[in-house]
Amino acid sequence: MKALNFILAAIVAIVMAGCSMYGSYGPSLGNYTYNEKYKEYGENPFINTATQSVSTFSVDADGGSYGNMRRFLYLGQTPPVSSVRVEEYLNYFTFDYTEPDAGENVGLNSEIATCPWNPNHYLMRIGMKGKTFPASEIPAANYVFLIDVSGSMDSPDKLGILKSGFKLLVDNLREQDKVAIVTYSTNVHVLLPSTSANQKTKNQSSYQPTHCRRHDCRSGCTFYGI
Repeated sequence: MKALNFILAAIVAIVMAGCSMYGSYGPSLGNYTYNEKYKEYGENPFINTATQSVSTFSVDADGGSYGNMRRFLYLGQTPPVSSVRVEEYLNYFTFDYTEPDAGENVGLNSEIATCPWNPNHYLMRIGMKGKTFPASEIPAANYVFLIDVSGSMDSPDKLGILKSGFKLLVDNLREQDKVAIVTYSTNVHVLLPSTSANQKTKNQSSYQPTHCRRHDCRSGCTFYGI
């Protein structure tokens, strides 16, 4: 399921590729240049835990930054500093955490060590593991993808890679799972009604949307009741 979740996260990231970022980089593959933009957030400030002892963190496990780094290295380039997200590098891997205690849904474990670059400080790693359910006990899934197919998405690093990712997703679905695709640009179109994953040929061949110059995400959301 972690592999499937990672594929889904990657697809969502591509679908939302129109979000604004800053700092432009352009690795190229063949005749195409990826005109990427990243925002430099700088280093997180030091927090004195004696006065601010409460901290929060997200429970999602996005590993996209690690995959992005591999792509840069594959192209023979050093990843831009602002593209590196340390937490996503760590989350990319599966750790051998123990299952939660009986009756608990989440298990926590931690590890503390001296900071390598400052022996007066310490680093703590906190690991979280949810209860593992056998695949046979997981209910059937019904995935609905609302996809922007406007002209701005017509490039190998957007719709191009999304098509490849979608085929990979279908290969990892169970027969009882279902997939539906709604596309939007000038108009809204149900490209694939809710279809069982056992019809893989139909699912994989469905994602061949046409590109339009304008799009209306609001009408797409209203159309499908999202």
